[in-house]
Amino acid sequence: MRPFQRLQKKLDEIQLLSSLNATIGWDQQTNLPRNGAPLRSEQSAYLTAKVHQKIVSAEFGDLIAQSKSSELSLHERRSIEEMERLRMKKIQLPTELVNEMSKATSAAINAWAQAKTDNDFSSFAPHLKKLLELSREKAQAYNISDVLYDNLLDDYDPSVTSAQLSTLFSRLETKLSPLITEYSGHRPAPELEAFSNTELNQINSKIIEALGFDLNSGRLDQSPHPFTMGISPSDVRLTTRNDPNNLLATIGGTIHECGHGLYEQNLPADLRPLGLCAAPGAGIHESQSRFYENVIGRSLSFFQWLAPIINRIRSNGRALSPEDLYLAANPVLPSPIRIEADETTYNLHIIIRFQLEQALLNGDLSVQDAPMAWNDAYEKALGIRPKNHQEGILQDIHWSLGYFGYFPSYTLGNLYSASYKKHLKTVLPNIDSQNRNGDFSEALAWLRTNIHQKGSLFTQEEIVEQAVGEQDHVSNLIEHFHERQTLAQTLRERS
Repeated sequence: MRPFQRLQKKLDEIQLLSSLNATIGWDQQTNLPRNGAPLRSEQSAYLTAKVHQKIVSAEFGDLIAQSKSSELSLHERRSIEEMERLRMKKIQLPTELVNEMSKATSAAINAWAQAKTDNDFSSFAPHLKKLLELSREKAQAYNISDVLYDNLLDDYDPSVTSAQLSTLFSRLETKLSPLITEYSGHRPAPELEAFSNTELNQINSKIIEALGFDLNSGRLDQSPHPFTMGISPSDVRLTTRNDPNNLLATIGGTIHECGHGLYEQNLPADLRPLGLCAAPGAGIHESQSRFYENVIGRSLSFFQWLAPIINRIRSNGRALSPEDLYLAANPVLPSPIRIEADETTYNLHIIIRFQLEQALLNGDLSVQDAPMAWNDAYEKALGIRPKNHQEGILQDIHWSLGYFGYFPSYTLGNLYSASYKKHLKTVLPNIDSQNRNGDFSEALAWLRTNIHQKGSLFTQEEIVEQAVGEQDHVSNLIEHFHERQTLAQTLRERS
Protein backbone atom coordinates (compact mmCIF):
# COMPACT_ATOMS: atom_id res chain seq x y z
CA MET A 1 0.00 0.00 0.00
CA ARG A 2 1.37 3.43 -0.96
CA PRO A 3 2.22 5.79 1.90
CA PHE A 4 -0.49 8.15 0.63
CA GLN A 5 -3.10 5.37 0.82
CA ARG A 6 -2.09 4.64 4.42
CA LEU A 7 -2.36 8.36 5.10
CA GLN A 8 -5.85 8.37 3.63
CA LYS A 9 -6.93 5.63 6.04
CA LYS A 10 -5.83 7.81 8.94
CA LEU A 11 -7.55 10.81 7.42
CA ASP A 12 -10.78 8.81 7.10
CA GLU A 13 -10.69 8.04 10.85
CA ILE A 14 -10.19 11.73 11.60
CA GLN A 15 -13.11 12.72 9.36
CA LEU A 16 -15.38 10.11 10.96
CA LEU A 17 -14.59 11.38 14.46
CA SER A 18 -15.15 14.97 13.30
CA SER A 19 -18.52 14.04 11.78
CA LEU A 20 -19.59 12.44 15.07
CA ASN A 21 -18.63 15.63 16.90
CA ALA A 22 -20.59 17.68 14.38
CA THR A 23 -23.66 15.49 14.88
CA ILE A 24 -23.69 15.86 18.66
CA GLY A 25 -23.01 19.58 18.20
CA TRP A 26 -26.13 19.89 16.08
CA ASP A 27 -28.11 17.94 18.69
CA GLN A 28 -26.81 20.21 21.44
CA GLN A 29 -28.23 23.29 19.77
CA THR A 30 -31.57 21.74 18.77
CA ASN A 31 -32.70 18.91 21.05
CA LEU A 32 -30.47 18.60 24.11
CA PRO A 33 -32.24 18.96 27.48
CA ARG A 34 -30.59 21.49 29.76
CA ASN A 35 -29.46 18.88 32.27
CA GLY A 36 -27.70 16.97 29.50
CA ALA A 37 -25.20 19.78 28.92
CA PRO A 38 -22.43 18.60 31.30
CA LEU A 39 -22.17 15.13 29.73
CA ARG A 40 -22.40 16.59 26.24
CA SER A 41 -19.50 18.86 27.11
CA GLU A 42 -17.42 15.81 28.08
CA GLN A 43 -18.43 13.94 24.93
CA SER A 44 -17.47 16.82 22.69
CA ALA A 45 -14.19 17.39 24.53
CA TYR A 46 -13.33 13.67 24.21
CA LEU A 47 -13.95 13.59 20.45
CA THR A 48 -12.12 16.88 19.92
CA ALA A 49 -9.11 15.57 21.84
CA LYS A 50 -9.11 12.31 19.85
CA VAL A 51 -9.07 14.21 16.55
CA HIS A 52 -6.30 16.45 17.83
CA GLN A 53 -4.19 13.50 19.00
CA LYS A 54 -4.50 11.69 15.68
CA ILE A 55 -3.52 14.76 13.67
CA VAL A 56 -0.47 15.62 15.78
CA SER A 57 0.71 12.01 16.14
CA ALA A 58 4.17 11.10 14.91
CA GLU A 59 2.64 8.39 12.73
CA PHE A 60 0.46 10.92 10.88
CA GLY A 61 3.47 13.20 10.41
CA ASP A 62 5.66 10.35 9.13
CA LEU A 63 2.99 9.35 6.60
CA ILE A 64 2.80 12.93 5.34
CA ALA A 65 6.58 13.04 4.94
CA GLN A 66 6.67 9.66 3.18
CA SER A 67 3.81 10.68 0.89
CA LYS A 68 5.51 13.96 -0.07
CA SER A 69 8.55 12.06 -1.31
CA SER A 70 6.48 9.70 -3.49
CA GLU A 71 4.83 10.27 -6.85
CA LEU A 72 1.55 12.16 -6.43
CA SER A 73 -1.20 13.54 -8.64
CA LEU A 74 -2.01 17.26 -8.52
CA HIS A 75 -5.04 16.57 -6.32
CA GLU A 76 -3.01 14.42 -3.98
CA ARG A 77 -0.39 17.16 -3.66
CA ARG A 78 -3.09 19.66 -2.75
CA SER A 79 -4.39 17.16 -0.20
CA ILE A 80 -0.94 16.86 1.35
CA GLU A 81 -0.60 20.65 1.50
CA GLU A 82 -3.87 20.97 3.41
CA MET A 83 -3.10 18.10 5.79
CA GLU A 84 0.34 19.49 6.52
CA ARG A 85 -1.05 22.99 7.12
CA LEU A 86 -3.71 21.60 9.45
CA ARG A 87 -1.21 19.42 11.30
CA MET A 88 1.29 22.24 11.83
CA LYS A 89 -1.43 24.39 13.37
CA LYS A 90 -2.62 21.56 15.60
CA ILE A 91 0.92 20.76 16.76
CA GLN A 92 1.25 24.30 18.00
CA LEU A 93 -1.82 23.84 20.24
CA PRO A 94 -1.28 21.91 23.49
CA THR A 95 -3.79 19.07 23.94
CA GLU A 96 -4.77 20.54 27.30
CA LEU A 97 -5.70 23.83 25.62
CA VAL A 98 -7.79 21.99 23.01
CA ASN A 99 -9.66 20.14 25.77
CA GLU A 100 -10.20 23.33 27.75
CA MET A 101 -11.53 25.15 24.69
CA SER A 102 -13.97 22.36 23.89
CA LYS A 103 -15.30 22.24 27.47
CA ALA A 104 -15.53 26.01 27.67
CA THR A 105 -17.48 26.36 24.42
CA SER A 106 -19.89 23.57 25.33
CA ALA A 107 -20.63 25.30 28.63
CA ALA A 108 -20.77 28.75 27.04
CA ILE A 109 -23.33 27.78 24.39
CA ASN A 110 -25.90 26.89 27.03
CA ALA A 111 -24.94 29.83 29.23
CA TRP A 112 -25.36 32.23 26.30
CA ALA A 113 -28.80 30.84 25.41
CA GLN A 114 -30.02 31.25 28.98
CA ALA A 115 -28.38 34.66 29.40
CA LYS A 116 -30.05 35.91 26.23
CA THR A 117 -33.43 34.62 27.42
CA ASP A 118 -32.92 36.31 30.80
CA ASN A 119 -31.33 39.47 29.33
CA ASP A 120 -28.50 38.88 31.82
CA PHE A 121 -25.01 39.61 30.51
CA SER A 122 -23.45 39.12 33.95
CA SER A 123 -24.22 35.37 33.84
CA PHE A 124 -22.46 35.03 30.49
CA ALA A 125 -19.53 37.33 31.25
CA PRO A 126 -17.40 34.68 33.06
CA HIS A 127 -17.78 32.37 30.05
CA LEU A 128 -16.81 35.14 27.63
CA LYS A 129 -13.80 36.02 29.77
CA LYS A 130 -12.70 32.37 29.83
CA LEU A 131 -13.11 31.98 26.06
CA LEU A 132 -11.12 35.15 25.43
CA GLU A 133 -8.30 33.91 27.66
CA LEU A 134 -8.24 30.58 25.82
CA SER A 135 -8.46 32.29 22.42
CA ARG A 136 -5.55 34.51 23.38
CA GLU A 137 -3.53 31.42 24.35
CA LYS A 138 -4.52 29.81 21.05
CA ALA A 139 -3.47 32.87 19.05
CA GLN A 140 -0.17 33.08 20.89
CA ALA A 141 0.50 29.39 20.22
CA TYR A 142 0.18 29.75 16.46
CA ASN A 143 3.41 30.60 14.67
CA ILE A 144 1.78 32.46 11.79
CA SER A 145 1.85 36.15 12.64
CA ASP A 146 2.91 38.51 15.41
CA VAL A 147 -0.63 39.94 15.29
CA LEU A 148 -2.85 37.86 17.58
CA TYR A 149 -6.06 38.56 15.67
CA ASP A 150 -4.47 37.47 12.39
CA ASN A 151 -3.71 34.07 13.88
CA LEU A 152 -7.41 33.60 14.67
CA LEU A 153 -8.44 34.86 11.23
CA ASP A 154 -6.33 32.10 9.73
CA ASP A 155 -8.74 29.51 11.15
CA TYR A 156 -11.52 30.91 8.97
CA ASP A 157 -10.02 32.83 6.06
CA PRO A 158 -6.41 31.72 5.53
CA SER A 159 -4.07 34.43 4.22
CA VAL A 160 -6.43 37.30 5.16
CA THR A 161 -4.97 39.79 7.64
CA SER A 162 -6.54 42.37 9.93
CA ALA A 163 -4.58 45.08 8.12
CA GLN A 164 -6.11 44.02 4.79
CA LEU A 165 -9.56 43.92 6.34
CA SER A 166 -9.12 47.34 7.97
CA THR A 167 -8.25 48.85 4.58
CA LEU A 168 -11.12 47.04 2.85
CA PHE A 169 -13.64 47.92 5.56
CA SER A 170 -12.53 51.55 5.62
CA ARG A 171 -13.10 51.84 1.88
CA LEU A 172 -16.48 50.15 2.14
CA GLU A 173 -17.57 52.29 5.09
CA THR A 174 -16.57 55.45 3.22
CA LYS A 175 -18.72 54.45 0.24
CA LEU A 176 -21.62 53.33 2.44
CA SER A 177 -22.00 56.56 4.40
CA PRO A 178 -23.32 58.78 1.57
CA LEU A 179 -25.40 55.91 0.21
CA ILE A 180 -27.12 55.42 3.57
CA THR A 181 -27.74 59.17 3.81
CA GLU A 182 -29.20 59.23 0.29
CA TYR A 183 -31.61 56.33 0.72
CA SER A 184 -32.64 56.37 4.37
CA GLY A 185 -35.66 58.22 5.66
CA HIS A 186 -38.14 57.15 2.98
CA ARG A 187 -41.68 56.42 4.08
CA PRO A 188 -41.88 52.99 5.66
CA ALA A 189 -42.99 49.94 3.72
CA PRO A 190 -46.42 48.45 4.47
CA GLU A 191 -46.44 46.51 7.74
CA LEU A 192 -46.73 42.76 7.41
CA GLU A 193 -49.22 40.92 9.61
CA ALA A 194 -48.26 38.17 12.06
CA PHE A 195 -47.94 34.57 10.91
CA SER A 196 -48.43 31.41 12.90
CA ASN A 197 -45.58 28.98 13.48
CA THR A 198 -47.34 26.44 11.27
CA GLU A 199 -47.64 28.95 8.43
CA LEU A 200 -43.97 29.93 8.75
CA ASN A 201 -42.94 26.27 8.66
CA GLN A 202 -44.88 25.79 5.43
CA ILE A 203 -43.37 28.90 3.84
CA ASN A 204 -39.85 27.88 4.89
CA SER A 205 -40.32 24.41 3.44
CA LYS A 206 -41.58 25.76 0.12
CA ILE A 207 -38.60 28.10 -0.16
CA ILE A 208 -35.80 25.64 0.55
CA GLU A 209 -37.30 23.00 -1.74
CA ALA A 210 -37.62 25.52 -4.58
CA LEU A 211 -34.04 26.73 -4.10
CA GLY A 212 -32.85 23.16 -4.53
CA PHE A 213 -32.15 21.89 -1.00
CA ASP A 214 -32.47 18.10 -1.00
CA LEU A 215 -34.52 17.00 2.00
CA ASN A 216 -33.44 13.40 1.41
CA SER A 217 -29.93 14.57 2.29
CA GLY A 218 -30.82 17.16 4.90
CA ARG A 219 -33.42 18.58 7.27
CA LEU A 220 -34.67 21.86 8.69
CA ASP A 221 -35.18 22.43 12.44
CA GLN A 222 -35.48 25.28 14.95
CA SER A 223 -32.74 26.75 17.15
CA PRO A 224 -32.23 30.00 19.12
CA HIS A 225 -29.76 31.18 16.47
CA PRO A 226 -29.96 29.81 12.90
CA PHE A 227 -27.01 27.69 11.79
CA THR A 228 -26.01 24.98 9.32
CA MET A 229 -24.14 21.79 10.14
CA GLY A 230 -22.64 20.03 7.14
CA ILE A 231 -21.87 16.53 8.38
CA SER A 232 -21.38 15.26 4.82
CA PRO A 233 -22.90 16.13 1.42
CA SER A 234 -25.56 13.50 2.15
CA ASP A 235 -26.33 14.80 5.66
CA VAL A 236 -26.75 18.56 6.00
CA ARG A 237 -28.68 20.03 8.94
CA LEU A 238 -30.27 23.48 8.66
CA THR A 239 -31.90 25.37 11.50
CA THR A 240 -33.89 28.57 11.50
CA ARG A 241 -35.77 30.68 14.04
CA ASN A 242 -39.43 31.46 13.41
CA ASP A 243 -40.55 34.93 14.47
CA PRO A 244 -44.35 35.14 14.13
CA ASN A 245 -44.14 38.93 14.07
CA ASN A 246 -41.38 39.17 11.49
CA LEU A 247 -42.00 37.18 8.33
CA LEU A 248 -39.01 38.60 6.46
CA ALA A 249 -36.52 37.98 9.26
CA THR A 250 -37.75 34.40 9.44
CA ILE A 251 -37.46 33.65 5.74
CA GLY A 252 -34.24 35.66 5.48
CA GLY A 253 -32.62 33.45 8.10
CA THR A 254 -33.98 30.34 6.41
CA ILE A 255 -32.69 31.38 2.98
CA HIS A 256 -29.31 32.32 4.46
CA GLU A 257 -28.88 28.88 6.02
CA CYS A 258 -30.21 27.22 2.86
CA GLY A 259 -27.39 28.92 0.94
CA HIS A 260 -24.89 27.33 3.31
CA GLY A 261 -26.74 24.02 2.98
CA LEU A 262 -26.70 24.06 -0.81
CA TYR A 263 -22.94 24.55 -0.72
CA GLU A 264 -22.53 21.63 1.70
CA GLN A 265 -24.79 19.31 -0.32
CA ASN A 266 -22.99 20.08 -3.57
CA LEU A 267 -19.42 19.77 -2.34
CA PRO A 268 -17.48 17.08 -4.26
CA ALA A 269 -17.95 13.83 -2.32
CA ASP A 270 -15.24 12.22 -4.46
CA LEU A 271 -12.71 14.57 -2.82
CA ARG A 272 -13.63 13.46 0.70
CA PRO A 273 -10.89 10.75 0.77
CA LEU A 274 -8.43 13.55 0.02
CA GLY A 275 -9.76 15.80 2.79
CA LEU A 276 -10.76 18.38 0.18
CA CYS A 277 -14.55 18.00 0.37
CA ALA A 278 -14.86 21.33 2.16
CA ALA A 279 -14.89 25.05 1.54
CA PRO A 280 -11.41 26.62 1.49
CA GLY A 281 -12.55 29.52 3.67
CA ALA A 282 -15.46 30.95 5.60
CA GLY A 283 -15.74 33.99 3.32
CA ILE A 284 -16.59 31.89 0.27
CA HIS A 285 -19.04 29.86 2.37
CA GLU A 286 -20.74 33.07 3.48
CA SER A 287 -20.82 34.22 -0.14
CA GLN A 288 -23.24 31.37 -0.83
CA SER A 289 -25.58 32.23 2.02
CA ARG A 290 -25.45 35.94 1.27
CA PHE A 291 -26.00 35.36 -2.45
CA TYR A 292 -29.18 33.43 -1.74
CA GLU A 293 -30.37 35.63 1.12
CA ASN A 294 -29.74 38.96 -0.59
CA VAL A 295 -29.14 38.72 -4.33
CA ILE A 296 -31.95 36.21 -4.85
CA GLY A 297 -34.00 36.42 -1.64
CA ARG A 298 -34.53 40.20 -1.65
CA SER A 299 -35.13 40.54 -5.40
CA LEU A 300 -38.46 41.54 -6.92
CA SER A 301 -38.48 38.44 -9.11
CA PHE A 302 -38.18 36.23 -6.02
CA PHE A 303 -41.14 37.93 -4.38
CA GLN A 304 -43.15 37.70 -7.60
CA TRP A 305 -42.84 33.94 -7.17
CA LEU A 306 -43.23 33.86 -3.37
CA ALA A 307 -46.15 36.28 -2.82
CA PRO A 308 -48.84 33.98 -4.30
CA ILE A 309 -47.51 31.08 -2.22
CA ILE A 310 -47.67 33.13 0.98
CA ASN A 311 -51.20 34.26 0.14
CA ARG A 312 -52.34 30.67 -0.41
CA ILE A 313 -50.80 29.48 2.85
CA ARG A 314 -52.32 32.38 4.80
CA SER A 315 -55.66 32.62 3.07
CA ASN A 316 -57.43 34.61 5.82
CA GLY A 317 -54.93 37.49 5.91
CA ARG A 318 -54.47 40.58 3.78
CA ALA A 319 -53.09 39.61 0.38
CA LEU A 320 -49.48 40.64 -0.02
CA SER A 321 -48.15 41.91 -3.32
CA PRO A 322 -44.61 41.30 -4.58
CA GLU A 323 -44.07 45.05 -4.33
CA ASP A 324 -45.16 45.07 -0.66
CA LEU A 325 -42.63 42.36 0.12
CA TYR A 326 -39.84 43.98 -1.91
CA LEU A 327 -40.23 47.33 -0.18
CA ALA A 328 -40.46 45.69 3.24
CA ALA A 329 -37.32 43.64 2.51
CA ASN A 330 -35.25 46.53 1.14
CA PRO A 331 -35.40 49.51 3.46
CA VAL A 332 -32.40 51.51 4.54
CA LEU A 333 -33.26 51.55 8.20
CA PRO A 334 -30.59 51.09 10.87
CA SER A 335 -31.39 48.26 13.29
CA PRO A 336 -29.61 47.03 16.44
CA ILE A 337 -30.04 43.39 15.35
CA ARG A 338 -27.50 42.12 12.82
CA ILE A 339 -29.54 39.22 11.43
CA GLU A 340 -32.50 41.57 10.94
CA ALA A 341 -30.45 44.40 9.43
CA ASP A 342 -31.14 45.75 5.99
CA GLU A 343 -28.59 44.93 3.31
CA THR A 344 -27.16 48.42 3.11
CA THR A 345 -26.33 48.88 6.80
CA TYR A 346 -25.51 45.23 7.52
CA ASN A 347 -21.78 45.54 6.97
CA LEU A 348 -21.53 48.24 9.62
CA HIS A 349 -22.56 45.55 12.12
CA ILE A 350 -19.62 43.45 10.98
CA ILE A 351 -17.18 46.35 11.17
CA ILE A 352 -18.30 47.03 14.76
CA ARG A 353 -17.71 43.41 15.79
CA PHE A 354 -14.37 43.32 13.97
CA GLN A 355 -13.16 46.32 15.95
CA LEU A 356 -14.54 45.10 19.30
CA GLU A 357 -13.04 41.63 18.88
CA GLN A 358 -9.58 43.08 18.33
CA ALA A 359 -9.94 45.31 21.38
CA LEU A 360 -11.11 42.41 23.56
CA LEU A 361 -8.40 40.06 22.33
CA ASN A 362 -5.61 42.63 22.76
CA GLY A 363 -6.81 43.55 26.25
CA ASP A 364 -7.71 47.11 25.27
CA LEU A 365 -11.31 46.42 26.29
CA SER A 366 -12.43 44.45 29.34
CA VAL A 367 -15.35 42.02 29.34
CA GLN A 368 -17.00 44.13 32.03
CA ASP A 369 -16.91 47.22 29.81
CA ALA A 370 -17.84 45.40 26.61
CA PRO A 371 -21.64 45.98 26.76
CA MET A 372 -21.16 49.73 27.07
CA ALA A 373 -18.53 49.76 24.30
CA TRP A 374 -20.92 47.75 22.11
CA ASN A 375 -23.76 50.23 22.67
CA ASP A 376 -21.49 53.24 22.12
CA ALA A 377 -20.22 51.77 18.84
CA TYR A 378 -23.78 51.24 17.60
CA GLU A 379 -24.76 54.77 18.50
CA LYS A 380 -21.75 56.16 16.65
CA ALA A 381 -21.98 54.00 13.51
CA LEU A 382 -25.73 53.50 13.14
CA GLY A 383 -27.24 56.29 15.22
CA ILE A 384 -29.13 53.86 17.46
CA ARG A 385 -28.51 52.47 20.93
CA PRO A 386 -29.59 48.93 21.90
CA LYS A 387 -32.29 48.97 24.56
CA ASN A 388 -31.01 45.86 26.33
CA HIS A 389 -28.44 43.08 26.17
CA GLN A 390 -30.74 40.87 24.08
CA GLU A 391 -30.57 43.30 21.18
CA GLY A 392 -27.04 44.28 22.13
CA ILE A 393 -24.04 42.19 23.07
CA LEU A 394 -25.97 38.94 23.63
CA GLN A 395 -27.62 38.81 20.21
CA ASP A 396 -25.03 36.58 18.47
CA ILE A 397 -24.01 33.01 19.33
CA HIS A 398 -20.55 33.29 17.77
CA TRP A 399 -18.54 34.30 20.84
CA SER A 400 -20.03 31.46 22.90
CA LEU A 401 -18.66 29.12 20.21
CA GLY A 402 -15.22 30.71 20.49
CA TYR A 403 -15.52 32.04 16.92
CA PHE A 404 -13.32 35.10 17.35
CA GLY A 405 -12.25 36.17 13.87
CA TYR A 406 -15.27 34.78 12.06
CA PHE A 407 -17.43 37.90 11.65
CA PRO A 408 -15.33 39.46 8.83
CA SER A 409 -16.30 36.44 6.71
CA TYR A 410 -19.83 37.82 6.41
CA THR A 411 -18.65 40.98 4.70
CA LEU A 412 -16.24 39.02 2.52
CA GLY A 413 -19.25 36.92 1.56
CA ASN A 414 -21.28 40.02 0.70
CA LEU A 415 -18.46 41.33 -1.48
CA TYR A 416 -18.01 38.05 -3.35
CA SER A 417 -21.77 37.61 -3.84
CA ALA A 418 -22.07 41.06 -5.44
CA SER A 419 -19.46 40.01 -7.99
CA TYR A 420 -21.36 36.77 -8.67
CA LYS A 421 -24.42 38.88 -9.41
CA LYS A 422 -22.54 41.16 -11.80
CA HIS A 423 -21.05 38.18 -13.63
CA LEU A 424 -24.35 36.28 -13.83
CA LYS A 425 -26.00 39.20 -15.59
CA THR A 426 -23.76 38.34 -18.52
CA VAL A 427 -23.72 34.54 -18.46
CA LEU A 428 -27.34 34.00 -17.32
CA PRO A 429 -29.29 36.93 -18.79
CA ASN A 430 -32.67 35.21 -18.22
CA ILE A 431 -32.13 34.48 -14.54
CA ASP A 432 -34.73 37.01 -13.31
CA SER A 433 -37.50 35.64 -15.50
CA GLN A 434 -36.65 32.10 -14.39
CA ASN A 435 -36.66 33.11 -10.73
CA ARG A 436 -40.02 34.78 -11.25
CA ASN A 437 -41.38 31.36 -12.22
CA GLY A 438 -39.80 29.63 -9.24
CA ASP A 439 -36.97 28.11 -11.26
CA PHE A 440 -33.69 28.68 -9.43
CA SER A 441 -31.88 25.78 -11.02
CA GLU A 442 -29.59 27.72 -13.37
CA ALA A 443 -28.07 29.80 -10.58
CA LEU A 444 -27.51 26.65 -8.51
CA ALA A 445 -25.98 24.85 -11.51
CA TRP A 446 -23.55 27.74 -12.10
CA LEU A 447 -22.57 27.83 -8.42
CA ARG A 448 -22.21 24.06 -8.31
CA THR A 449 -19.84 24.06 -11.28
CA ASN A 450 -17.84 27.16 -10.47
CA ILE A 451 -17.78 27.19 -6.66
CA HIS A 452 -19.13 24.08 -4.93
CA GLN A 453 -17.40 21.36 -6.93
CA LYS A 454 -14.00 23.00 -6.50
CA GLY A 455 -14.01 21.99 -2.83
CA SER A 456 -10.64 23.00 -1.38
CA LEU A 457 -8.63 22.35 -4.52
CA PHE A 458 -7.78 26.08 -4.59
CA THR A 459 -7.85 29.01 -2.17
CA GLN A 460 -11.10 30.92 -1.91
CA GLU A 461 -9.59 33.92 -3.66
CA GLU A 462 -8.50 31.70 -6.55
CA ILE A 463 -11.92 30.07 -6.84
CA VAL A 464 -13.74 33.41 -6.90
CA GLU A 465 -11.37 34.80 -9.53
CA GLN A 466 -11.69 31.65 -11.66
CA ALA A 467 -15.48 32.03 -11.44
CA VAL A 468 -15.92 35.74 -12.16
CA GLY A 469 -12.55 37.07 -13.28
CA GLU A 470 -10.89 40.11 -11.75
CA GLN A 471 -13.52 42.24 -10.05
CA ASP A 472 -13.70 45.30 -7.81
CA HIS A 473 -15.87 43.64 -5.15
CA VAL A 474 -16.46 46.85 -3.17
CA SER A 475 -17.68 48.76 -6.23
CA ASN A 476 -19.88 45.81 -7.24
CA LEU A 477 -21.50 45.72 -3.81
CA ILE A 478 -22.17 49.46 -3.83
CA GLU A 479 -23.60 49.16 -7.36
CA HIS A 480 -25.88 46.37 -6.13
CA PHE A 481 -27.15 48.59 -3.30
CA HIS A 482 -27.84 51.45 -5.72
CA GLU A 483 -29.81 49.13 -8.02
CA ARG A 484 -31.88 47.86 -5.09
CA GLN A 485 -32.75 51.33 -3.85
CA THR A 486 -33.40 52.80 -7.31
CA LEU A 487 -36.03 50.11 -7.90
CA ALA A 488 -37.46 50.67 -4.42
CA GLN A 489 -37.85 54.39 -5.17
CA THR A 490 -39.60 53.60 -8.45
CA LEU A 491 -42.05 51.27 -6.69
CA ARG A 492 -42.78 53.88 -4.02
CA GLU A 493 -43.57 56.46 -6.68
CA ARG A 494 -45.98 54.06 -8.39
CA SER A 495 -47.89 53.24 -5.20
